[in-house]
Parts: sequence; C-alpha cells; structure tokens
Amino acid sequence: MKEYIERAVAVQELEVLRQEYEMHDDCDELVARRCRDALSAVPAADVAEVVLCKDCQYYQDAKTNKKGFLICPASGMKISETDYCSYGVRMGQEDKHEVKCAKCGEIKEIICTVDGKPWCEDCFDKAMGSGANHETN
Repeated sequence: MKEYIERAVAVQELEVLRQEYEMHDDCDELVARRCRDALSAVPAADVAEVVLCKDCQYYQDAKTNKKGFLICPASGMKISETDYCSYGVRMGQEDKHEVKCAKCGEIKEIICTVDGKPWCEDCFDKAMGSGANHETN
C-alpha cells in the first residue's frame, strides 16, 4: 500500500535539519538545498480525504429500504459503516459539495443516483409521476 506525505511538511523538516547541522559545520549547505529541491520536484499524488459513512453527516439521515438495506440520502447507494464515497462530508463540517443534477443540469442537493448519475429531488419526482407542479423537460 502506498503512503502519502504532505510535501510542505517534509520540506519544512528538511529545513529544520539543515539549520541544525549548519551550526555544526557538518552539513554541506548545497546538499541540504538539493535534498529540499529534489523533494519539491517529486510529483504529488492526486488524493482526497476519505470520510467513512459512520463519520459522515449524511449517515444519520440514512433510511432502510424495503429489502432491509441502509440507503444513503446523498448517493442513493446501499451503505454500511465502513463504506465511503465522493459525497462524504465529515460530521461538523460544512457541506461543500455542489453537485449538478444529471437530468436538469442545475446544482442542487442530490437525493439519488440513476444509472450512476446524480438526480435532484425535482427530477426524481417528475420521473416517478409525483411532480405535477414541476416543469417538464
């Protein structure tokens, strides 16, 4: 399994080491700078924080469907405590997810997915025939 570090923290640690060794004249300034520059040049991994369902603000609103599966209100998917997804928002944090509905194209709260694509409540209601007051596409 790969391990990831925050580059800025690692560069800062190298700088601390450089300053410590500089006092003893045992460290070549050029070597320290080259180490820092080499670390800075390493490509960063494209990673995101994972929020497990049990730690997600949507988990508390999950409902059990007729088949007994716990369904996430954000993704519309079956979930367990140890699952995670791209909709996850840690409890106590502001929900910064702006998701475009695949049906109407508007950025709204997503209540389900259809064929893996996010749908808003209005579009879902229209599709189910319960949205008589909504516009039609």
